[in-house]
Amino acid sequence: MSLLGPGGRLIVVATSIDPAGDLNAGPPWPLTEAEIGIFGRPGITVVRQEHFPFADDPGFGRWRIEFARESP
Repeated sequence: MSLLGPGGRLIVVATSIDPAGDLNAGPPWPLTEAEIGIFGRPGITVVRQEHFPFADDPGFGRWRIEFARESP
């Protein structure tokens, strides 16, 4: 079961963190690249994945990822 309908799009915008960083920083809790991968499921693919590091805060940044679900 998926809350993303056939042919649907999901945009994830989240703060990122280096896995070596303070994983307890939050709320909101930043996501590692491995945690972002949890959004992917069979039939749901990454259309675009962008990462923007924060210049003033090493180890943190912003994820912007677009997922798409296949149409039947």
